[in-house]
Amino acid sequence: MASSRRKLKYFQESKAHILKWSIGLLSLGLISTSVLAGSTSTELLNGAICTATIDSPLTGDDPYSLLPGDSTMDIPVLGSADVTASDPLNASFVYVQDISGSTASGGGTGCSPILACEQQFLTALNDAIIDQNISDEVGLVVYAESAVIADMKPDPNAQVIIAPNAGDGTYPSYLDTVVNSTISYPSGTSSRIDQFTSYSVGRYTDCREGLEKALTVVNATSNNPKIMVFTSDGVCNRGTQAQFDAAVQALENEGVVIHSIAIGTGSSCTTNQGSGSLGEMAINGGQCYEIVDPGNLPDIIPSLVGSTLISLDLQVDNGTSIQIPNTNIDPDLPQPGPIQVSYTTLAESLGVGTHEICVTANCSDPEGTDSATQCETIEIIAPPPVELTVDLIGNGGGT
Repeated sequence: MASSRRKLKYFQESKAHILKWSIGLLSLGLISTSVLAGSTSTELLNGAICTATIDSPLTGDDPYSLLPGDSTMDIPVLGSADVTASDPLNASFVYVQDISGSTASGGGTGCSPILACEQQFLTALNDAIIDQNISDEVGLVVYAESAVIADMKPDPNAQVIIAPNAGDGTYPSYLDTVVNSTISYPSGTSSRIDQFTSYSVGRYTDCREGLEKALTVVNATSNNPKIMVFTSDGVCNRGTQAQFDAAVQALENEGVVIHSIAIGTGSSCTTNQGSGSLGEMAINGGQCYEIVDPGNLPDIIPSLVGSTLISLDLQVDNGTSIQIPNTNIDPDLPQPGPIQVSYTTLAESLGVGTHEICVTANCSDPEGTDSATQCETIEIIAPPPVELTVDLIGNGGGT
């Protein structure tokens, strides 16, 4: 008769898995590693500080070990990002409003047609500028097939520039009165502006015309920075690329920051039909915004008047950056500064070797965008070998 005893010992628990439990506790606020966190900060043009922080994992951590039988593992990445408030601003703002025929149709959440959405947006933007006291000079250009500089006051002579809060007993807000006097038609009739002098501008969309007239307004201002907000519900479809490029170059030479806004499903930052694109005019740190629902235009106002934490990206081993979704960020982005958010995400499917994990905070202020990137390096090792101990015990006998 024989008997045997076998004992198998597996090293299935590793420091990597213990650390995963620690990360879970950290995300619940039960462990604090803020003193060990890695951070990188960038100063934006208007003085706001943009910061990306990784709390875990950190360079120098003990290696992560794969489980037996696994070739990859996911690494939890958690930390925070923030942007401070911008320094006080004393800018000049020039609004360039599309009133081409297509703005007489469509609409968005809470506004219709698109022209009304533009009007609500520009008057709300002007209110935000007043509230934050960041400008004492504003002007307006309206354009379609041609462009005109709006007459901003009910004076005998046309006024190009006014204070954003200018008004009187009859017209409490000159800016609101002028913007809301714009009219467009779905067909046939030329679009126009009625206050404080009436002008017609045709029906099509010549972005170059709007840019050229805006340069005249810019040259009448005295503050720096000079910030232009350019709206369109379509694509530039009149004029040549060369004419468009020359207009953009002239504004770039003057240091004008241009934020362009593509409004609705018929517009785009990138579409170019040979007359220039909205993205190409976003110069000197400006951005092109694509707002599919025109009713959401007010959402970008904080980015135009102050600092904003826009989004967070994750990059592993110099690969493609992937935006961290709002489901993994608290609170959701974008958010106006000052603001701090926390995030938890995964660096997925990492194999044996050294890996660089980077998180980027994307921030903006009225003068442009910038980012801060924090990187940490970790090591993943193969699972320890299985220790196999076999004890054979038997009794022998015979006859």
